[in-house]
Amino acid sequence: MPASDVPGRRLTDIRRASRYVLAVIVIGTLVLALHPMRGSNSVNLIPFDHKMSTLRCMANGGCRWMLLSRPVLIDWIGNIVVFAPFGAALALATWPDRRAPGLLWWGRTLLTGMLFSVAIELAQTLVPGRITDIDDVILNTLGMTLGMIAGYVVMRMATHQLFTLQTLRNEGNSHD
Repeated sequence: MPASDVPGRRLTDIRRASRYVLAVIVIGTLVLALHPMRGSNSVNLIPFDHKMSTLRCMANGGCRWMLLSRPVLIDWIGNIVVFAPFGAALALATWPDRRAPGLLWWGRTLLTGMLFSVAIELAQTLVPGRITDIDDVILNTLGMTLGMIAGYVVMRMATHQLFTLQTLRNEGNSHD
């Protein structure tokens, strides 16, 4: 392999490994989100309808204990945390060759993550005891976006480092 292709090869290796990680995350997310639960199904299509009373109470300082309650920990933080690794892996797996991603990459990647979340919510209508909630789509997309940003930062640093090292090698070889 020519020395000039080392950065491209390493980026390909990162993308390939990220695709495997992404597959594991997708399977794990589907198992977690589509596991039947006790109770009846419900659908909420009004954003943050059920969570606004909790937010108001917390904002007024009347119920700080709610920071550790199920709606906060599972519904808000859980949906963000579960989708952040998905966003990071998706960003790394779809990183373009030898250039920084443009708006089209950001748009396609965000749309992919959002559609994955929508598909899960729609599938939950068929699974006993699951709640289909627009809040989940919003929070999942937020988590995925945060993960994408983290993946973007990692890849920008990695590509900068790889190409800087390659440039230094090339300059060193030209002086020999």
